[in-house]
Amino acid sequence: MGSLIYFGITSIFITIYVIGILKNRGIFYCYTEKIVLFFIVCAMIQYNEIFQYSFLNRLMIIYFIPSMLIVVIVDIKERFIFDIDIISGIMIQVGIILIQCTVFVCSGIECWSIIVNFSAGMLYLFVISILIFILTKSMGAGDVLYFALIGLVNGLHGVLIIILISFLSSALYCVVMIIRKGNKDGLISFTPFISIGFIALNEIIMLV
Repeated sequence: MGSLIYFGITSIFITIYVIGILKNRGIFYCYTEKIVLFFIVCAMIQYNEIFQYSFLNRLMIIYFIPSMLIVVIVDIKERFIFDIDIISGIMIQVGIILIQCTVFVCSGIECWSIIVNFSAGMLYLFVISILIFILTKSMGAGDVLYFALIGLVNGLHGVLIIILISFLSSALYCVVMIIRKGNKDGLISFTPFISIGFIALNEIIMLV
């Protein structure tokens, strides 16, 4: 019963938060769209609760969901990424890590490996993505920050897979768009494909 209440309250809170931020960004949803968004949040949280066995990973991914939805939806609708949306997401994740480390320290458990893992994941994806940004201009500065947030949530394990899937899925989408609509400018919102890479790694590949 307690887990059901937690699940319901968390889903409602995240949905209301996402809708509120989107409203501030000039994106308005009708009641039907809000209900669909709520069920998407419910599905993501429930799947994560079932298949993520680490409490810390579950908590980090659950509270990454609003950041991911906000960044992706705004990027799709406006072709723009607000730095504050990513910075707030990073602050939330850092807060979760620090709380977990505090609990570990109070219990006499060493926590440096946790800090190193998530910090290294963030730094690795940030450096790789900023090099791609500088050398190829194939993505924007907001995408670099989003990669950094993804690295913080994911940790060091599998970060290259995230990059690979992100670019492969976006390339496939571009090919389909060119064939169907003759869109040759190649301008797309990239954060959805970064999210696909993260989801594919954490919710599919690592569970196989």
